[in-house]
Amino acid sequence: MLTLTRSLPVNQPGQASLTRGQLWQALLLKVEDATLFVPGMTSCRVLERPGNEVFREIVWRGQPRRQRVTLHPEHTVEFEHLSGNARGKVVNQIEEDADGTLRLRFTFLLDAIEGIAPGSAEEHAYGERMKEDYLGAVQATLETARRLMVSGQLAAAGPR
Repeated sequence: MLTLTRSLPVNQPGQASLTRGQLWQALLLKVEDATLFVPGMTSCRVLERPGNEVFREIVWRGQPRRQRVTLHPEHTVEFEHLSGNARGKVVNQIEEDADGTLRLRFTFLLDAIEGIAPGSAEEHAYGERMKEDYLGAVQATLETARRLMVSGQLAAAGPR
């Protein structure tokens, strides 16, 4: 299993600041159309919405995948890969430090990669390639959220 986790501050000096509610709105938009948020994603189609889950089909880096997205309101969005060459989960969590700094934690948990032995050098190399892609995705998520907020597409009010 490959695991990568990073926590990035949501707001930086000199940038428009997002509230917790605005970040949550942006994550909900990411569920609906991740092509706005994830470099390399060319298609995102919602199939069904049972309860707090969304099933969707995506195409990322030319690879079609089916995902189950689980929503934990105002806190976490879990993107579970149900098909494709790599199985696992990507988790986006809204957090706050002890000093109240708003952060977005990104965790990538990869269970299995077709044709690659677990624990092998090949798996490690695959993980290193994916690390840059996924860290780029979390940075792009924050940039897109900020752009949507500045353009007025995210409600100004909402929980901190």
